[in-house]
Amino acid sequence: MESRLHIPPELNSRLNFVHLPGYAQYILDNKLSEYAHLSLKISRELDIPLLRYFSNFSEEQLIGMSMERNRETMQLLVENRASEIIETTTKNWITNQLPMIQRDQIVTEDIVLVSFMRRKVLRDLLIGYAKDILHFTQVMEEVDRWTMIQDTTMFNVFIRLQQEKINDTHAALQRREQELLEAQEIGQIGSFEWDLAGKNSIYTPQVYKIFEFDRPESMESFMNDVYPDDREKLSKAMTKGFEVGHFDCEYRYKRKTDKVLWTRGKVLYDGTKPVKVVGTVMDITERSAKTQQLASLNESLEHTNAELQRTNKELESFNFVASHDLQEPLRKIRIFGDRMLNASDGLTLPPTTRGYAEKMHQAAGRMQKLIDDFLSFSRTVASPKIFEPVDLSALLEDVKNDLAEMIKEKNVRIHAARLPVLNIIPFQFRQLLINLISNSIKYSKEGVQPMIRIDVERVAANQIDVPGIKDYENYFKLSISDNGIGFEQKYADKIFELFQRLHSKDNYSGTGIGLSICKKIVDSHDGFITARGIPGEGAEFDIYLPLRQSE
Repeated sequence: MESRLHIPPELNSRLNFVHLPGYAQYILDNKLSEYAHLSLKISRELDIPLLRYFSNFSEEQLIGMSMERNRETMQLLVENRASEIIETTTKNWITNQLPMIQRDQIVTEDIVLVSFMRRKVLRDLLIGYAKDILHFTQVMEEVDRWTMIQDTTMFNVFIRLQQEKINDTHAALQRREQELLEAQEIGQIGSFEWDLAGKNSIYTPQVYKIFEFDRPESMESFMNDVYPDDREKLSKAMTKGFEVGHFDCEYRYKRKTDKVLWTRGKVLYDGTKPVKVVGTVMDITERSAKTQQLASLNESLEHTNAELQRTNKELESFNFVASHDLQEPLRKIRIFGDRMLNASDGLTLPPTTRGYAEKMHQAAGRMQKLIDDFLSFSRTVASPKIFEPVDLSALLEDVKNDLAEMIKEKNVRIHAARLPVLNIIPFQFRQLLINLISNSIKYSKEGVQPMIRIDVERVAANQIDVPGIKDYENYFKLSISDNGIGFEQKYADKIFELFQRLHSKDNYSGTGIGLSICKKIVDSHDGFITARGIPGEGAEFDIYLPLRQSE
């Protein structure tokens, strides 16, 4: 989750007050102690839940903390910076930096009651400040407006935090389900819920694999694949199971291959009527091997979580190890090459030898760039798909700062429209903008100031003429165009393939990975990217991102 919840512009504009700053200055100068005492008194009368986390503090300590916090708040109100009060509070809440309490300890009653308490205190103290009833009303209107916007923002944060917890729980359940399916595959065990009415039966993938069918089938069809000598035994076991509530049976089965299966079931009833059987089926053809596997299954399941965590740590360190081991020899080649080419002892290399050394040094540099780009591609593919609301205008400014040296060197002019806030993967989208903008700079025309334009518009799916468009109603279209050297349109698809280059490495540096990374990033966002080029005039890259209902 983003560490700060930005106030929408339409609400932020309403936090510019006329009368409230003067009232805040009055409280700072005359009523700060009374404000703190009255706040604590009303909080206790309302029995605000958060108070229980401050039960170990003395009255003097509580008043001291309240005065310090209220002094900061009133000073910001005096300076007409109410938005900072709201944004700082929400940031501290989201990042779990609230004093004395954890962010999950705040409940809706706290938001409502604290807001009520603050408004009541401000109203009670206003009697000694307001000049007349009109002035009183004007100040309270601004108090109510500030309180309303703050409450709205706080409730939005609360909802987002709750959604984050739900998402974490859902992800944990999905991991557990996947672990269960993996365990079933290891143990060759399938589980099922058999609806005796034949409408809502559920089978795990391993059941289909064991029985060698690709869709649910009737009991009659299943029994036809049971060995004739075992059909009566299985039928009797199931019939008795409907009476006593459970059954198990070992039987021979053949559809494509000969198998020995073991089925266990528990019968569920509606009153006295059997309605469902939940159970497992196991292929025990290789009995001795399966018996040993069953004996170790519980132990392996106990270690599954630890193994998964250890594996994740190993995967996280892989890029670092690979990067170091691959790049260290190249560093040495480049260092020794530099020493040969720039020797300070008066040694002059023969022209042929110097040429070899220069080519070696250049090749090592290209290999270094290739490794860097390949690791970037690997991180893009493997990075977790965590979507967050991100202000693209702010992200673009960060990217321009990253490319500041290149932009200054080429005297690049970048014109960007006001970009929206989108649910994206921040790390990946940052890399996308870096790659496309640096590409435009790299392939600029000699002697011509590079011009890059970034536009955005909302388009309907039926207005997009691209094969394989996803099933969304609307898209955000982000266009990045330049006045560079361009390219032949016939290469518009090829440039997104891994290691594809349209120009010689002697003329333009690069590895042919950058645009492949861009395509992977857009794919991760369930969108697509297209390219248009005209030789000698420039290129344009259009990125289409699905507009979901939450955006």
